[in-house]
Amino acid sequence: RDPRQRVPCPICRQCWCSVCRQRYHIVSSCMEVRMLDAAQQSRRIKDKQELARRLDSIRADIESARFIAEVCTPCPKCGAPGTDKTDCDHMTCSQCGHQWCWKCLSTFTRTAARGLTHVGPCEPEKRKERVAQHLKGYLEAKAESPADAAGASSVVHEYCFCPRCGSGQPITGVKFKCVHCFPPGGEFLELCEACEADEKLRNHPDDHIFKPFANPE
Repeated sequence: RDPRQRVPCPICRQCWCSVCRQRYHIVSSCMEVRMLDAAQQSRRIKDKQELARRLDSIRADIESARFIAEVCTPCPKCGAPGTDKTDCDHMTCSQCGHQWCWKCLSTFTRTAARGLTHVGPCEPEKRKERVAQHLKGYLEAKAESPADAAGASSVVHEYCFCPRCGSGQPITGVKFKCVHCFPPGGEFLELCEACEADEKLRNHPDDHIFKPFANPE
């Protein structure tokens, strides 16, 4: 950028661009900053909508999980809902074929000497604890987005570290660089995709614009 376009305000000490009258920016041209600003606002609105959708989905999953725990009980091996309890405590999962005890969720195994056998003593007092453990794993798996996992990029931005998450590892995937922050003698503010998308983790003025970099600079 031409330094003559940098106009400092004597009152608020903010620097402004004399051409587009936005916060002074580097990395991007005036036109690109306008486009990035529009794209950023659209992206963050979609992020909030997606977060609300996922929260609604998780709430529905919790209600479903409670019903499963009270009536069906998930399979201890694969998490699939079991059938309603009958007079017999021996359950067989219709999905993976795992055989288990409805009272305590322990496994049934078949041996040559004794045939179908309950593994260990039946401990019905541990049923609630074991169901809770399986439901926790079920809900955590539901909270993960398959689209996020599928879209994870292997691109590594060497020597670029996100100061917010503090992972200590170079940023992977899409890197976001603030076009307004350029401390003299310091480094640009660069965030990973997860921290840029999270308002609390981002911890940065909302009117600052971030430029995405899918590939290393």
